[in-house]
Amino acid sequence: MKACSYCGKPNADEQVFCTGCGTQFVTEETPEEAPSQSRSTPKLSESSPSPIQDAEPLDVSAIDMGFSMVEGFSRPNWSGIRKCIEELFPEANQPQAWLQIARQWLTQLCEDLGGNYFCYESDRFLLLSAETDEHSQAILQIAEQALTGLRERLGNVAWQWRHGKAVILVFNEEDDYYSYISFFGEDGPNILSGGAFIKKDYAHLALPFKSVSVTKLVIVHELTHNCLRHLPIPTWLNEGVCRRMERENVPRRGSVVLDRELAGEHHAWWNETNIQDFWAGRSYYNPGEASKLSYSLGEILVEVLSEDWGSFLDFLAHADYRDAGQDAALKFLGRSLGDAVAGFLGPGEWRPNRKAIAERMVAQKDKSASEASQM
Repeated sequence: MKACSYCGKPNADEQVFCTGCGTQFVTEETPEEAPSQSRSTPKLSESSPSPIQDAEPLDVSAIDMGFSMVEGFSRPNWSGIRKCIEELFPEANQPQAWLQIARQWLTQLCEDLGGNYFCYESDRFLLLSAETDEHSQAILQIAEQALTGLRERLGNVAWQWRHGKAVILVFNEEDDYYSYISFFGEDGPNILSGGAFIKKDYAHLALPFKSVSVTKLVIVHELTHNCLRHLPIPTWLNEGVCRRMERENVPRRGSVVLDRELAGEHHAWWNETNIQDFWAGRSYYNPGEASKLSYSLGEILVEVLSEDWGSFLDFLAHADYRDAGQDAALKFLGRSLGDAVAGFLGPGEWRPNRKAIAERMVAQKDKSASEASQM
């Protein structure tokens, strides 16, 4: 018998792939390309069953990960991987193939980061972490519970991923975290970030570790982004729902959507011109008051518009970023977004303007392209 270096499960000597996790055993014909993990991958027995948990391991050795080293991290060739998986495996086997590929990816990231980084696994999540076993298992349990709660709350609106398991990368150094997410153009210049949902390629969460309690808040927020990833919704709605889910899942003492001081800041800041920056999502990427008050205004609007949660979910499912959700609000909520803002900021021309939104989106893309060319 031989034990798998990744999950620790005993296997017959003739096994080529681990019957527990699908990891390929190193032989003379298959030279070792990545370091093995000295810790096992803990399973959380109380987690919800995974549809691929008991799937038979597949031979994924023909799939070239296509790693390229960019900014200190091995970046897989996800488009090539996707093509290979779709060509080599029937649809029913593709989730298991994605799971095994994701394990290889995290193993490589462990090598890139060095130190005490290890891979952990629960029913629906893969975790890369340098924290203690106790903290790492707590993070997985937080993620499992949060995902269950989010799917119950969001119902059919929540995205149901069909491949592999969700991935969470927890960095113990903020410098490593910012270096990692900068590759994806996340969060813009000068915007401090507590975590990021990476929608591109193999969707995953990344965050710097500060404490288990802070990590819980970040995971709920970013998992909500993950659940909404398939919807073409405006930024204000996306972020507002994330804030709403934070409050419902991580109660905080003294946490209020609005107080007198914050209301005063809103009244002093917003006008009929810069409100279009908010509707277009552009103001979220401007550091300082613009970003702070944009997150706050989105949260306020979600609170105002979601009195009837069922109707709000219909609105959420149909809102379109091109008009900031105005048409969907009229159809499913029976009110204009401009009127909703007016109820808070007072009379004014607060309604989303399609032309103004389009112009601001083009300007933001041009700005981002210019900044990228100067890097």
